[in-house]
Amino acid sequence: MLNNTGDSGVDRADCTLVIPAYNEETRIQSLLEGISGFSGDLIFVCDGTDATPAVISAFADDQPSLCLRCLTFPARLGKGGGIMAGIREASTPYVGYMDADGSTSLSELRWSAPLTAWRPLTASSVHAGSLVPC
Repeated sequence: MLNNTGDSGVDRADCTLVIPAYNEETRIQSLLEGISGFSGDLIFVCDGTDATPAVISAFADDQPSLCLRCLTFPARLGKGGGIMAGIREASTPYVGYMDADGSTSLSELRWSAPLTAWRPLTASSVHAGSLVPC
């Protein structure tokens, strides 16, 4: 799904992945490494008090081929607020989100995409491996 056009005919450049990241400084590196092959847009939304934005920015500097943005907010948005902030910033027709804690991997999103028929999708630990059309 996220690494080629496949049967859906959707170009991966038409996809944005929003990742709300509240105080994920100690866990975000493994997620960043796991998404380094994603060819669409990546929008991280940081509204915490730790160095998560600095870790993401350093990774982005080392991966100039990625289209990665990190939005920061001085006040807590909550998970839903973070997702909505990222969606508002997205400029692609297809937007999904995933948790920053690594509870759902990018490969799980790739596997699940045909099930959604390219409707916007979500994946998070709240839904424990299921996809919820938006």
